[in-house]
Amino acid sequence: MEFIKAFQTIMFNFLWKGPDKITTTEVINDFGFGGLKVTHLTTSIMSVWISWIRRFLSNNFYPWKAHLLHLLKPFGGEFFLHCDYNIDDYNIFPIFYKEMLHWWSDFCFRFNLVSPCETIIWNNHNIEVNSKPIFYNNYNSANIVLLSNFKFDFSNTESFNLAKHNS
Repeated sequence: MEFIKAFQTIMFNFLWKGPDKITTTEVINDFGFGGLKVTHLTTSIMSVWISWIRRFLSNNFYPWKAHLLHLLKPFGGEFFLHCDYNIDDYNIFPIFYKEMLHWWSDFCFRFNLVSPCETIIWNNHNIEVNSKPIFYNNYNSANIVLLSNFKFDFSNTESFNLAKHNS
């Protein structure tokens, strides 16, 4: 990310022969809107990373998918991509996968339309134990995934029974 910012700064310094004369938004606009139709590097790179996630989620076979699944296995495998994670909380290497997962998380955050009770508990950067996000496979396997799954009342003890038998 720092490289992209530095490169964009160099590019605009070259374009303006010094500090920016107009905002980045104006520069990336189409000619018809008074812009210069310059490619926005961050958006372009983000779209490439997100396209890799689309390939990962497809039914097509790619050898690299097995390695990414292996890396994500402790966090629920493919399920991890649906969680509200902060990639900096995880030791995922190589950097290619870490950056791809970072951009995916950022993309999902921008379009997150779920209500708080429909929030996924696991790998959630807002729900931590000992300052680390958690993933309990036994609860996940028992379909205890959302905050709403932990609502207990005297007329419905099913979620309590699932938790008691799977802990």
